[in-house]
Amino acid sequence: MTLNALPAEDLRSSAALYRTVLDETRGGGGALWLLQDDAAMDERALLPLILTEAWDNNLVVFSSNPDHVRKGALFSLYPDNAGMGRSLRRWRASGCRAACPATPISSR
Repeated sequence: MTLNALPAEDLRSSAALYRTVLDETRGGGGALWLLQDDAAMDERALLPLILTEAWDNNLVVFSSNPDHVRKGALFSLYPDNAGMGRSLRRWRASGCRAACPATPISSR
């Protein structure tokens, strides 16, 4: 498996990159991961095009946006950041102090 991260600065460059990826993956056998980035995804114009092409060409689409599943993406990966924070706090409080040194975390 190869992961190709393709950076897009705006919606126009994103649309061009998606078109290239969709053209290169015709015939299936690939997967496309849609990140949760409003600047790179137009859900009214670009998302339907991507999903239609994917379904027509046996391309798996998964997304970081749970709403995309209702629109046709296969599944969504979306972290529960608050839950992970609570879990880490409990783990830290439960005695990991000897095993893990305190490291200050800065918030920017």
